Parts: sequence; structure tokens; C-alpha cells
Amino acid sequence: MGRMVFALTLNRKKLTERIVIGREEEARWQLEGGEGEVYFDETRPLGSLLIGFDSDPGRQWNVNSMILRESYGKIFPVETEQ
Repeated sequence: MGRMVFALTLNRKKLTERIVIGREEEARWQLEGGEGEVYFDETRPLGSLLIGFDSDPGRQWNVNSMILRESYGKIFPVETEQ
């Protein structure tokens, strides 16, 4: 299936954010010229992503973000200062 990416781009001049989710090469093509075939592509007011996660009673956002963080840690080990 290939690598999947979640891309968040911010446009400070227009005060918008764009979220693209899809295969890495398709998302890149979509962001560069609109030719990719992605699963999700939406442009909305800047800050919508954070505002949309104002509460998480089931802790799903926390659980999923920890899984994502741990998976990144396996690929890009974080060095801690001692």
C-alpha cells in the first residue's frame, strides 16, 4: 500500500490550513499541483484542527497520538539530556 502521510500546510496570508491524507507520492503531487489521488483534502480556517479537538472524553486523541509518537520513536530515536 505504500507510506501514508498526514500533511498539514498553513497559509498565513490567507489564514487557512490545508490537510491532505494519502499515499506519500500522491499527497506530494496533490500539494504541488492538484494531480494526486488522496483520501482526504480540505482547506479551512487557520486553527480549525486544534479547535476541533477541544475535548476528548474517550481519550482516543491521547491514545492515538501516543501510538504515533511511539512509532516515530522507533524510526527517529529521541535523545534525552541527562
